[in-house]
Amino acid sequence: KNTFRKWRIKIKFRTNNNYRINLYPGIIMKKEEILVCVSDLSAEQLFEEIKKGNVTLSELMQTGELDASKRKAILNLQAQYDSDDDKKWENCRYGSEAEIRNYINNYPNGRHIHEANNEIDRILKEREQKQKEHAAILRKIKLNGLTPDVLQNYLSQGIVDESTLENECDIPKEIVE
Repeated sequence: KNTFRKWRIKIKFRTNNNYRINLYPGIIMKKEEILVCVSDLSAEQLFEEIKKGNVTLSELMQTGELDASKRKAILNLQAQYDSDDDKKWENCRYGSEAEIRNYINNYPNGRHIHEANNEIDRILKEREQKQKEHAAILRKIKLNGLTPDVLQNYLSQGIVDESTLENECDIPKEIVE
């Protein structure tokens, strides 16, 4: 697993608009600092800032400090990131909530982030609906509005279990059996 360091640039003004750069791992860089120091940062560092949404490739190019080799390297990194993003989404899109949340955590600005968030919303709504249906069934059972055949059907389908009928619905164990 590749990990990138967060960088912050400390700028000290010298003479004739030349800057001394000090890189500090673990501290987030500001957009203005990135744009001032484009030529002093590696393509990987610049791409990491693009991924985080701190700066765009267009803004980097407008500085006039982004040479062709760095631009090409950033474009290659972006293509690889997009490919990884697509593969990861394809592998998890029909998976569990945990897999989709993992995608969201690993690709917070990914190409499929809206789809992932929509899928999480759908899963949560579906879960809430099932909980409401389950609660309604338990209310009916508690009111003894269901026949033994219906209770047996719920048990066989796994809608409720014996302990739920006994503990939450106060149905004696002898009747449940």
